[in-house]
Amino acid sequence: MGQDIRQSGQNDPVYHQLINKVKEFDNSSIIAQLGDMARSLLNALYSEDEAAKQHSQIVAFFAMSIARKLELKEDDIKLAYLSGLLHDIGKLSIENEILCKPDKLNEEEYNKIKLHSTMGASVFSQIPQLKDLSTIIEHRHERFDGSGYPHQLAGENIPLLSRILAVAGSFVAMTSSCTYKSPKSIKEAITELRELSGSIYDPRVVNAFLDWLENENIVVKQSPPSPLAYSAMGLAWVKDGKIYVQNPIEGGQKATVKPCAEVRLLVNGQPVTQNIQVSQDDIIEVTPLSYTVPGHAKVLISPDKMSAFIDIKNECMTTYELQDSPPTPNLVLRVKQKRKIVCPETTDSLMNLLKQHNISYGIDANAINDLVSSLKNGMVLVAKGLPPGQTIDDQVELPFEQKTNLPSSDDLTSNVDFKELGSIPSVSEGETLAIKTIGRKGEPGRTVTNQIVEAKEPVSISLMVGTGAEIVENGLKVVATTAGLPKVQKSGHTWVISVDPLLTIPGDVTVKTGNIRFKGDVNILGSVENDMSVSASGNISVAGLITKAKITAGGNVTVKGNIVNAEIISGGFNILCNNLKPLIEEFLKTLESLYVSANLMIEKLPPNSKVIFGNLLALLIEKRFTKFGNLLNQLQKILKQSDIKLLGSHEAVIRGVVNNLTGINLLQYKTPVEFQNTIADLTSFFHYINGLTMNRTVVNIYSAINSVIKSSGDVIVTSGCVNTNIFAEGTILVSGIVRGGTIQAQDNVSIRQIGSELGAKSLVMVAKDKKIRIVSAFDGVTVRVGKMSKTLEKPMKNIEVSLDTDGYLQIRNY
Repeated sequence: MGQDIRQSGQNDPVYHQLINKVKEFDNSSIIAQLGDMARSLLNALYSEDEAAKQHSQIVAFFAMSIARKLELKEDDIKLAYLSGLLHDIGKLSIENEILCKPDKLNEEEYNKIKLHSTMGASVFSQIPQLKDLSTIIEHRHERFDGSGYPHQLAGENIPLLSRILAVAGSFVAMTSSCTYKSPKSIKEAITELRELSGSIYDPRVVNAFLDWLENENIVVKQSPPSPLAYSAMGLAWVKDGKIYVQNPIEGGQKATVKPCAEVRLLVNGQPVTQNIQVSQDDIIEVTPLSYTVPGHAKVLISPDKMSAFIDIKNECMTTYELQDSPPTPNLVLRVKQKRKIVCPETTDSLMNLLKQHNISYGIDANAINDLVSSLKNGMVLVAKGLPPGQTIDDQVELPFEQKTNLPSSDDLTSNVDFKELGSIPSVSEGETLAIKTIGRKGEPGRTVTNQIVEAKEPVSISLMVGTGAEIVENGLKVVATTAGLPKVQKSGHTWVISVDPLLTIPGDVTVKTGNIRFKGDVNILGSVENDMSVSASGNISVAGLITKAKITAGGNVTVKGNIVNAEIISGGFNILCNNLKPLIEEFLKTLESLYVSANLMIEKLPPNSKVIFGNLLALLIEKRFTKFGNLLNQLQKILKQSDIKLLGSHEAVIRGVVNNLTGINLLQYKTPVEFQNTIADLTSFFHYINGLTMNRTVVNIYSAINSVIKSSGDVIVTSGCVNTNIFAEGTILVSGIVRGGTIQAQDNVSIRQIGSELGAKSLVMVAKDKKIRIVSAFDGVTVRVGKMSKTLEKPMKNIEVSLDTDGYLQIRNY
């Protein structure tokens, strides 16, 4: 597969110079960069072909030498060597019959050979460490004039390393023997390179290769032809930077020299800028010019002195070297340009420059070293200060702002009641309104000039209170002294916090306002529309109508408009508490007995027993305390049906107790003490609702139709009622007509007229030992005092119904 360079001019000393150069080069560090897969491919390519191996080593050495002569980067020089070493890897995919064929290849065979560069590129594209070789190998057979393959690239469009590899590979191929040609001599190969420079090969690469051969004393450029060849004309040429002149035969024309802008030409001490005739007797001096674009380094400091930069521009030195030229009657001087980039500063001088600008803190030594070695222009961050720490201002948390009327996650279903999306906050007495956290000043920082930078002072917030609030805990906390609407007024850094016990709704209660739930008094200036509800821990006043709605007040209820298909409750908490009180009282007794039994059982267990208190509770409830589940279910039902959110923190207490005692949650009790804490919470709630049952309230309404009225105290109806049930724990007074429904009171009942000529019936009931007074009653009305009742058989006026001393019902006029 390989060409045999050993057959190239075995007696040629120049050949032996080349081989010795290759042998002297140590390529171990470059080979080490190859991955395992690439080394395996290399072994497969050259394991049985020493000639091919030597061929690739020489190509690699030439490619590396050309790249170094062109002053490429070190990485590109190594890449040039590797590309020469592996350039024939694609030939592994071609049959040996074609590679070793002694005759000229036919078109089909030649086309297969042409594929080897593409195949080689494909191999390298799959090896991450050698991916850069893919493009170089693929384009090494492109020609400078665009007539090559596989993509007919031309000129600078061909990668430079591909152009280098083309010259190196061709020169080795020219000087090596193969089955179908004899090797050329070194001199013949150089001549061919010169002739094909500009067509097949890049002239710059060819010149660099020939310069390298000359510099390494491998070959000597052609000597100037004998002046006899130009006997009739004068000659001038350039050798090693000097101009030589040969006079013509007598009568012949002298040689001319044309200067170029990059050199200073003196003939006999006079500057020459145009074409001039010269002879051997002239004193010719030629000096290539050079110039330097000076660099600079400036220090820039940011306005806050937290960053320092060096803006650097490197020095550019441009020199010219006179190119050798063979003898010619008309010599045109040509030069090669050389450029050298030099950093105008050293690491030490840059450090001194920073010192001159008082920069001494946060200096990045690595950035400065890189600035000198990388030879890059631009602005680089070289020092960074320490910013002051973050200052935290005073913070005020307003817990009531986080509240919402949305149901808890335990109550959520797939449907959302948009009437419950209202956002009117309310608080109970003793509830926390604001919590202040004192701010903290940040740690001081330091500038690049080593100056201390203080952090900003924290913003201080002053808490003040208005009505319904007080400051506690050394000014860090505000609590409510009454139930109502919390308000915050901010003026600069002063916050004034107060509680308004009265919530005024300026219009109607609709879906827009949402259901009203408020801790305090509520004054509604409009009506309450269908399916809405209003709850308040204090009094509720409604100026308009109430239709198909529910009103629940902890205090009194006053309604100036008509009530239709609605439910009105005053002293709502009292009624709720009266329902809860006996149930909780019985539940507490059950829990205490359950605690005692479980505690006795756990004391009898072995010391190392892993049984927890909750396991014993569950076992006892299942076996002995069977009514526990029924009591818990009743309690859950009442809590679900009642609006207990206005109980404030007590709502969380009762819900927490019920949740802890439900189902698998019992197993959370690890010790008797934890269960005892639950009993203590429920006992505290019991004492709270026991106190609420003592309050007496009043419902004062104009009229009601098809409604329910409940009061923990009295009910006053200024007009009348139709098919309405009234329940009062005090006295009921109806100044108008009652038609249908039930009137029930713990104390006395007074009604102006009950029943009607149309036969509408009503049932009036009072507690034992109380009285019913009716101004006018129609027949069919049933009255009851205690357990005794009687239905009137005829219309009656001004009657009083009560029990006599013997416990019989008596009806008399008053």
